Amino acid sequence: ALEALLNDDPDAAFGAAARFQNGLTPRNQDWARIKLIHSQGRSELCNLPYLQKSCDLLSERPEIGPRCGTYLSGASIARLLPGAQLKPHLGTYPRLTLQLGLRAPSGATLTVAGEEVAWQEGK
Repeated sequence: ALEALLNDDPDAAFGAAARFQNGLTPRNQDWARIKLIHSQGRSELCNLPYLQKSCDLLSERPEIGPRCGTYLSGASIARLLPGAQLKPHLGTYPRLTLQLGLRAPSGATLTVAGEEVAWQEGK
């Protein structure tokens, strides 16, 4: 389902979101995050046919969304363009973050707290 978002028109989905990013990359268009589930419930993107099942599954989880009761809980999809890097940053609220690479170019890495990990398919 999420693969369909990337195949359909990723620039349309992520392009608008990139305009509102907060400087985590030198160029705003390098990184974009679109919310699926947030503290107030489901986003309009959950109405897209290829995201409905993913949103249904995420909505059932008590750890995210309005059932959680924690400020800013939710689930999002983010895109980082090849060659771009996020600036080191910290969240402002306690949160659990999961990174799942749907498409990761060879050699892509993720660094958290100084530890670098290479993306591996299926892991």
